[in-house]
Amino acid sequence: MLALSLLSTPGWAETQAPGGPGKTHSTGQAAKSLANKREAFVEQRLKNLHARLKIGAGQASQWNAYADTVRRNARQMDRAFRERASKLGTMNAEQAMNAYADLAKLHAENMQRLAAAFDTLYATMSPEQKKNADALLRRVAEKPAAVREHRAAATKPKQTARASGNKERFEPELQRDTA
Repeated sequence: MLALSLLSTPGWAETQAPGGPGKTHSTGQAAKSLANKREAFVEQRLKNLHARLKIGAGQASQWNAYADTVRRNARQMDRAFRERASKLGTMNAEQAMNAYADLAKLHAENMQRLAAAFDTLYATMSPEQKKNADALLRRVAEKPAAVREHRAAATKPKQTARASGNKERFEPELQRDTA
């Protein structure tokens, strides 16, 4: 699940063409390079997860099934995002919304497959591995909330002393205003 969490972003499948927003390109060397980077990213995430979960030789079959599911899901999402991106410039609002709904449906189907593969792997884990997997997944689940809170705090308008009603800070400002 950790490996898929970053694979569902449209930015992975689209690159802006020099013509501006709505115009995408995915041809030639740039597309191949981007595909290689995405593949390398998935492989690195799987490698890190394998190490952090301390997957043993007796779990190889279940791990391989899980990893293959991650890879297949990543390829499917990439293909779907690229297809949508190639058509986005000619879609009306209704078509764009339906295309986005199709992406969400594909993501849900992929997560169901991934959960099933992970369930099989999880069943083979030792109590220590399960505790580690539980903690890893909890951190991943908490991270988006922390990011949202940080962004909200960063975009929240800062109150001035006047707006906050802070008398100690307001009086010096008042003195400066009248000086």
